[in-house]
Amino acid sequence: MVRSWVPSKLRFTRRMVAAFAVLAGLFAVGPALAQGAIKETYGDWKLRCETPMGALGEQCTLEQYVVAEDYPGLFLRVSVYKATDGKMWFIRFLSPLNVMLQKEIDLLVNGESKGRLPFTRCAVVGCIATLANNEFIEQLKTSSGFSIIIYPTTDKGIGLPISLAGFAAGVENLP
Repeated sequence: MVRSWVPSKLRFTRRMVAAFAVLAGLFAVGPALAQGAIKETYGDWKLRCETPMGALGEQCTLEQYVVAEDYPGLFLRVSVYKATDGKMWFIRFLSPLNVMLQKEIDLLVNGESKGRLPFTRCAVVGCIATLANNEFIEQLKTSSGFSIIIYPTTDKGIGLPISLAGFAAGVENLP
């Protein structure tokens, strides 16, 4: 026989409240979670570089942090970087944990759908979707509009416009 347990009163211990406060603090400081120093700013994009432990040299990303105005807690950090051999471009999206993973991310360039991108994993700081595609990065360099649709519920997609101001210059100067 299987029994389910439903508490009549939900009790939080001080330790649980402290853990929730730490997690809430992580999301409240979103951009501060990024490591490394900001070396340059290109329009709405920031070039952030660091030398991770064990790395042979400095690694840099071009980043933008976007928050939904009408949906509290919904953010997106967009990072563009090159593979270590310099041949492949990647664009990574970090969203909060409270999104519907099976709905994926919708990519729109100049108002036209460019497909969906699945989430590959989730960590304490959020869920990650990564696209490795040189042509997509080249297309963004000459585009006028870029937006992402994330689904916090199965039936409600929230559009997050990503500014392309400074994107082309930032990509050209990304080491």
